[in-house]
Amino acid sequence: MYSKLQLLSHGPEAKGLQRVARLATFLGIDAAFMSFEEAARGTNGSQPCVLDLDALAAEPASVQSSLVQHLLELSHPLLLLVSSVDVKALQLLETLSSRRIQSLNLLSNPTRLAFPAPSRSWTRELAGHEFPRDDSTAIAFGTAPKADLTELMLLDSQPSFLAWTDPAGPRLAWATPHIFDVSAAIGSEYELERRLDSVLPLLVFLRAVFRESCWHNPDATAALIIDDPLLKPHYGFIDFRRLFLSARKNRYHVSLAFIPWNSQRTHLSDAALFREFSDVFSLCVHGCDHNNNEYGADDHALLLEKNYRALERMNHHFARTGIPCTPIAVCPQEQCSLSAWRAFADHPDMLAMMNTRTMPRSGSEDGVRGSDLLLPAQDALFGIPAFKRHYPGKPSRFALDLFLGKPAILVEHHTYFRDGPGAVEEFAKSLREINPAVRWPSLEQIATGTHLRRKDPNGLTSLRFFTHRFEFTAAPTDSGAYQLRKRVRDPANVRAFQIEGQSVPFMREGEFVCAEVTVEPGRRVKVSLEREPSPARVHYSFGLIYQAGVATRRLFSEVRDDYVAHSPFAVKCAQSVLRLARLTGDSRRGPTGKAS
Repeated sequence: MYSKLQLLSHGPEAKGLQRVARLATFLGIDAAFMSFEEAARGTNGSQPCVLDLDALAAEPASVQSSLVQHLLELSHPLLLLVSSVDVKALQLLETLSSRRIQSLNLLSNPTRLAFPAPSRSWTRELAGHEFPRDDSTAIAFGTAPKADLTELMLLDSQPSFLAWTDPAGPRLAWATPHIFDVSAAIGSEYELERRLDSVLPLLVFLRAVFRESCWHNPDATAALIIDDPLLKPHYGFIDFRRLFLSARKNRYHVSLAFIPWNSQRTHLSDAALFREFSDVFSLCVHGCDHNNNEYGADDHALLLEKNYRALERMNHHFARTGIPCTPIAVCPQEQCSLSAWRAFADHPDMLAMMNTRTMPRSGSEDGVRGSDLLLPAQDALFGIPAFKRHYPGKPSRFALDLFLGKPAILVEHHTYFRDGPGAVEEFAKSLREINPAVRWPSLEQIATGTHLRRKDPNGLTSLRFFTHRFEFTAAPTDSGAYQLRKRVRDPANVRAFQIEGQSVPFMREGEFVCAEVTVEPGRRVKVSLEREPSPARVHYSFGLIYQAGVATRRLFSEVRDDYVAHSPFAVKCAQSVLRLARLTGDSRRGPTGKAS
């Protein structure tokens, strides 16, 4: 098992390799710079290497010759990194690839990147999928005809990431003028999503080479979230019994994002159906009243009060119907301000958020970094994890999530089931083609079970979890020694670190709290953090006008879903009425209320 990455350059000032080092460190890999002279003497030991070819091209011929000779005999993985179209770098590349690579070509504005299906042994879930790209320049390789190469990534059909096996060991080459800086603050998820070619090849290399010694999620999970429905046998196009029977047969799970305002509207006779299928059905929280821009507001106290009301309503709903609700938040219309983010974190019971965006639309004062978007859940803001979900579309977005260790979460509304459950059955099938091991637990199990793990050379297994409640099973192959880690807003606010309800000693390391425990193989362990009390609750009262607006919105929405949705013309008319009445997400008129 490899434990260190050697970066071969003229010194640590090499900008590209600095970014390589930062990504390696983020993955839990020790990265060390080594001069060309040291590497030529064989002092790099038996560890994988990344070679800065542009830097080597600027060295004297004697240095180049001695290092190339050493690398040709190196029996450990080697990544050749090219960042410009340079004649001397190409000559070195030709030699190190045994003339498999014969040219470097500047691409003006490639718009697509693809991972060919034969690359699966390296690229895993990414194989067979393509992604959009911004319109910046790139570099591609020209290869010898019939060369024994595996094309790992293509930019507009031109290879920019290649692999082959020399008698000495595996070799890879990556041509890129830009490497994504995981340590830099990021203002939008698109900054990563449109430049995947600047980070995925390095992730592919490091994860394939270092395997269990780097941070990785050992579990592939998936979820379906349906927004808005009431709990009754039929809602809009959904026949729930038919859907649940399909879920059992095809091994998927159905979660409803339920509007707490509707908590008094579930008939006890209807609740029996949902209890009957509790093995494939669960609830989460969809706002509080689900009115205009509800969680896009900036009033933290108001939003925290809404969270309290939402969960209180769902607790009463559980007591009345026997249907539990997971304290996971889905924001109405995907609107979520930074104040809302903080309000979710401040509620003592809220586990996580699940939205199509894992950053506030208004930006982040705390600063989300590029590395945070590579995690299974983005937890940089106040310590509460935000899991990403997607509307139906190309399977590539779900393949990317699975590759990164994120749950593959599909979101839709009742119209997705216009023709029955066939669409979700096909979705579940497509996910199993991407990763046959994918599982469909409940949302609560996904949130409290998602984690990253890595093993160090001494046998210690580190687990990084994301929610304040966490469960894991000690693997038979682990030594039994575990370090548990969670990122929190303020480590000083953590009062206790509990294992099975018993407090254990814990440490504070920067923005993390950590505890070390010994667990018997096969044992299921429950972990929880006890935090300082949340900010004081401010009780708001909402007037009759506000309540009437919420009721009107719900009435119009349900008439639309149950009746109007069956006629496209009627849908357009209803949407026009809703807009005129300022009852749609197009309106920015937020809720008003006075503190009592």
